[in-house]
Amino acid sequence: MDYLAIRGAQVIRNNTGLLFIKDENGKSRAIKTGSPGSPDLIAFLPEGRVLCIECKSKKGKLSDLQKDFIEKLRKNKHEVIVVRSLEDLMEVI
Repeated sequence: MDYLAIRGAQVIRNNTGLLFIKDENGKSRAIKTGSPGSPDLIAFLPEGRVLCIECKSKKGKLSDLQKDFIEKLRKNKHEVIVVRSLEDLMEVI
């Protein structure tokens, strides 16, 4: 995210999962966040380019949900990349 900010991008970190909160009575409840399979980052670059970024470790694999989500985004002409390192990102920007 720091590299994207240096490049002048506005970045949304798109966390997906569950958030547990307690009400005033101490009762816990779960709130779902994000859309399962959606990219980790959405970067709005200064030149008007929008880049969806899925971050993976060197050995990390895309889940079936991620593959499907990425396929749908690309079908609709959105730019989506999977990066495993800062160097991967730098090659695209």
